[in-house]
Amino acid sequence: MSDFKFRVGTSEDKTQVSEFLNQHFWVEEPTRKTTGIEVTKDIQDRVLRSLDLGTSTIAEDNNGNIVGIRLAIPKTKESLNKNIGEPQNILEKIRKDMADGANVFERFKTDKTMHSVALAVDGKYRGLGLGEKLYKENMRLARSLGYTVYVCDCTSAFSAKACVKLGFENVFEVVFSKYKDANCKLSFSELPSPPHVKAVVYVKVL
Repeated sequence: MSDFKFRVGTSEDKTQVSEFLNQHFWVEEPTRKTTGIEVTKDIQDRVLRSLDLGTSTIAEDNNGNIVGIRLAIPKTKESLNKNIGEPQNILEKIRKDMADGANVFERFKTDKTMHSVALAVDGKYRGLGLGEKLYKENMRLARSLGYTVYVCDCTSAFSAKACVKLGFENVFEVVFSKYKDANCKLSFSELPSPPHVKAVVYVKVL
């Protein structure tokens, strides 16, 4: 099995991480793959902002090449409400429904959480448990920074499987078929392919 080195991502990694996401995340994320909704510069910038905060984890091979990333961003109740406005597309609608349904801050009586943004692994290194190791390393980082509640919004069955294996609690879920309505603007024209049939909010108390 390959040896991996884990480290905290920094702002200096933005260019490499952006390229890595383009190759190994955005093109494979089930809901974006189905909808074809563009990954705008604003979306990229919001995701990459985690690297400025020192809250993300990068895995490298023995040659220093990035082979996996776990991006995560701290959230408070105030920042969550500020960032989730009126949905403009189906993905924003799902995101808002998940936040409202999970109600993490009230449910876990906390004023801050570490919230996962993206998990991506180079296809050549899949099946080696690297995704789970990135979860564990990033949760360890979150705990060292004083966060006790770790949240994952999973729209992929593969990331959801990892959460279950690591003992996360399913606190809310919505099936994608709920959003299949030809008369509704905020709906799927084509549903994500199985096994990606639902979005789940998973939480682990650290």
